[in-house]
Amino acid sequence: MSTNASLYEQKVQTIEQAHIVVLRDVHRFMTYNKDVICPHFVLSFTLRGSARGMYDMQEMIFQKNDIACVMPNHVLHPLESSEDYKATLVVISQKMFKDLHFHSFSHDSYKFNHAPTYTLTCDQAKELMAMIDQLETTANYTEQELPHRYGMLLALVSVIYEYLNYYRREQDREWEKDRYTKLFNRFCDLVVSHFRESREVSFYADRLNLSPKYFSKVIRTVTNGISASDWIDQYVVAQAKRILDTHPTMTIEEIAYRLGFSEQTSFCRFFKRVTGVTAKQYASNGTNSLPN
Repeated sequence: MSTNASLYEQKVQTIEQAHIVVLRDVHRFMTYNKDVICPHFVLSFTLRGSARGMYDMQEMIFQKNDIACVMPNHVLHPLESSEDYKATLVVISQKMFKDLHFHSFSHDSYKFNHAPTYTLTCDQAKELMAMIDQLETTANYTEQELPHRYGMLLALVSVIYEYLNYYRREQDREWEKDRYTKLFNRFCDLVVSHFRESREVSFYADRLNLSPKYFSKVIRTVTNGISASDWIDQYVVAQAKRILDTHPTMTIEEIAYRLGFSEQTSFCRFFKRVTGVTAKQYASNGTNSLPN
């Protein structure tokens, strides 16, 4: 297991109590060529080198001074990183993300789904690092030492978010012209929220007020040929693999119910149809181990 992976696991285990975790000098992803679904909001700032991955099945490149906002429960699929890659990560708890979303994030969070990565100028990069430094300093205090610690952290994260919106204003003007991409990102958010409830294309088309035929055309256009049905299936499988990787003692029946399947057999048929192997085979092959 890599040092970065171990450090990440150790710190993120405490995230719901600490609310903010800042990881410095991250030299590699936790894993490669595998779907990663993180329940937390992650802000990743590339300091040097480059990395490449897929975010909601769209390719993303991370280079020096690139800031990436990875939304909770969306699919990141790391592919590769250069030997000199180095990044700083800010991981935000589920509670704080909900509060942030309520206070300032809800009106335009869809932008971060469309373009989770964009490039800062050198001056902007310095400003951002100064804000992250202050955030980490505050996070290192305890609630006993700093009674209003949570409110201060929430305020600091809100300030960072407003600056990120300001930094990307030119890019946003171009994106507003792309209606198809907007619809696709709304679809991604709907799948994250409702995949346990339905895996039917018509369910999501209806919530977007589109006909299934037009909706399918939109998704195929944005994803270069991947159907809405396949996208939903891949997301559900990614969730299933995450549970198999992180909860080795959970039974297949328990996993099936957690993912919204009415019975174990339907989940097993679904998993094998999409992946080519059974859930038990996936779990027994040691695929939950991280790369060295």
